[in-house]
Amino acid sequence: MFRYTKATALREFVVWIAALLTLMPFFFLVITALKPDEELLTTGSSELPGRPTVENFTEVLSGGGDSNILLGLLHSVVITVGSILGMVVLGSLAAYVLARSTRRWGAITFYLFLTAIVLPTQLGLIPLYIGAREVGLVGSLWGMIILYVGTLMPLAVFLYA
Repeated sequence: MFRYTKATALREFVVWIAALLTLMPFFFLVITALKPDEELLTTGSSELPGRPTVENFTEVLSGGGDSNILLGLLHSVVITVGSILGMVVLGSLAAYVLARSTRRWGAITFYLFLTAIVLPTQLGLIPLYIGAREVGLVGSLWGMIILYVGTLMPLAVFLYA
């Protein structure tokens, strides 16, 4: 039978304090978002807004051009779904071939994939950028999808094999 002891109460208190400390940035975020523009720079960050407004939220959600957060969210979803689909399809196909291969080249290729996991990604960033710029993929969704699939393919092959 579970007994609520002093040690349990202390642990629960510590967890509540940790949760409040973890949620503190979100508290500041919401308070700052609810402040009007003129109150934003004149009051402290922990001070509650004098007259709360949702004008900042409507401005962000209805903003056009570069400040459209919904378009950014859509782009993030497209890049994520495209990258996952590419990694699942290509990674599983490559891992299947490497796992079923009984020849020497299969083991060598698998070890090359393992080596690519160990090497830092920063080693290939400049050549990747130059290649993407030459092909016209810089600043496009397809460029990001290809970049993510290419850089995470060794890990996908390793996990599937």
